[in-house]
Amino acid sequence: MQQSDEQKPKDDMDEKTDVATGGPVSRREFLKIAGIAGAAVSLGAGLGGLMAACGEAEEATTTTAAATTTTAAATTTTAAVTTTTAAGSTTTAASAIGAYNAMIDEEWAKLTDLSPIVLPPDILESPKAVPGKKIYGVPITLSCDTCQMTSKTYEKCCELLGWGFTTGEFGADENKFAAAIDQAIGMKVDGLDIWVIDAKTILEPLRKAKKAGIPILASFSVDTEEDLYMSQGSKSNFAEERGWNTWIAAYKLDGQASGKPMKILTFLPPGSAFAVTAHDNFKIKMDEAIAAGVQAEILAVTETNVAEEATVLPGKAISVVRANADYTSAWCAADNTAIQAMTGLRSVGLDDSSKIWVSTDATASFLENMKAGGPLKASFGSPVRYCAWVNMNDFNRIFSGLAPLGGDALYPAKMIYKDNAPATGEWDDYQQESVEAEFRKIWGV
Repeated sequence: MQQSDEQKPKDDMDEKTDVATGGPVSRREFLKIAGIAGAAVSLGAGLGGLMAACGEAEEATTTTAAATTTTAAATTTTAAVTTTTAAGSTTTAASAIGAYNAMIDEEWAKLTDLSPIVLPPDILESPKAVPGKKIYGVPITLSCDTCQMTSKTYEKCCELLGWGFTTGEFGADENKFAAAIDQAIGMKVDGLDIWVIDAKTILEPLRKAKKAGIPILASFSVDTEEDLYMSQGSKSNFAEERGWNTWIAAYKLDGQASGKPMKILTFLPPGSAFAVTAHDNFKIKMDEAIAAGVQAEILAVTETNVAEEATVLPGKAISVVRANADYTSAWCAADNTAIQAMTGLRSVGLDDSSKIWVSTDATASFLENMKAGGPLKASFGSPVRYCAWVNMNDFNRIFSGLAPLGGDALYPAKMIYKDNAPATGEWDDYQQESVEAEFRKIWGV
């Protein structure tokens, strides 16, 4: 497999193109340009104020001196100032939005590149399989595509490693999570894997498992200061990255494509810390875009707990869309959220394909709607199969006396849309055969 240029989700998005000169402009310089433009347009600053902001106060002083020569000259000069300010504001604003669009285009190209993935040296040098172990998996639910796919990948990994694997449907119920962990402790399992469950919601059961000496790994789950999760198969900044990259998709396919103001609806489960973090970072990136001259606003935020998404969210989606019929795009914390919302909208003919819905996970159900030309337009693919491979490899490392590597070692998340979507299945299905072959070599099976 060839090495891909994995997208680097740094908050600073290091280098952008200056459309005026063709040279690079740093994110700090870009935001400085955007800020100057915003101030000039919104406050209607005179030439002296604009030039001072750009570091050219001397020219502004000369103009002021000319204005004091005679009353008539002052009138003429003042008119010239008014004209120059308008032109300067327009030029600077155009430069800011041009730089911002160049940055978005560059990031979009990285996000949508599906070059083959190569396993890093740390993973390739992991130990051979330690057989005879038992793993217990506790997912938030098995009712969504993502969790089902993850569970199947765990089963595959355990089969290769010669391990037993136990899991179940816990319906996003904290009491059922606790009972499952108690069962795992009673079974004397060798490892406990948590999927999309924040540690604070199952604090005491996790403490009991840790006290029993059971290593606990997780994915897409927020830990506490107690570090109850030894490691996570997901990336350390996965929540922030979801927010950043889904904003890029929303702007690319909505605001940049149409050239019109963005009017956005957002949907998320309020009890999920990572969903809230992703939503917060989506808004941070939107605010940066607004500073650059993009017109965007969030019309409504719809919150629904995960356990109620199948029953309550469809009706909520109908109500919020009817109340905001002029919305242009929608953001969802995860594909299952988008799919449940769309179920409601479709039932009353409100699944308008001209709208731009963006989400995270790139599941088969989301991609099916997208490829059929529906409203679901782009999803940031959570590489859940890779999370499973990484966690099972990390358990094997722990059983061999080595430290786990975590998801930062291998997390090829990509943005999937109509032009790069796989013909069938999940977005990361296409290279699983080669990934499995590599892990077979690593584990000697």
